[in-house]
Amino acid sequence: MHAPDDNKSPDHLETAMTEMVRQDYAALRRERKRLIFHRTASAMAALCYLLFALYARSGHLFARTVLFLILPMSAIWFSEELGAMTGVRFGRFAGPVVTASSPGFLVRIAGWIVLLLPLWIFLFMR
Repeated sequence: MHAPDDNKSPDHLETAMTEMVRQDYAALRRERKRLIFHRTASAMAALCYLLFALYARSGHLFARTVLFLILPMSAIWFSEELGAMTGVRFGRFAGPVVTASSPGFLVRIAGWIVLLLPLWIFLFMR
């Protein structure tokens, strides 16, 4: 008889699979922490905008702020899902159609740019 191959032993396979699961779990935990960070930070920024609108005592400004926040908050909170969307038409009848997915991190970056744009304009255009 021949000696069992160490690379194919059940213990070796179990160890390799355990390591793969551990690495996958660690990657999922990092992604979850990143997601929580972006959601918390964007919610705090949105709350600041809304508090400013309330402080200005303008219902019209508050409503405009809520409407403004929908797009960037969606892009930040649901970047992977929005990036994966294809077949969406921009325009009712003849607008361009999204034919390829976009990386989620680029959708999130675009959301942050749009969310912080009013603040940048306020700070640098005085």
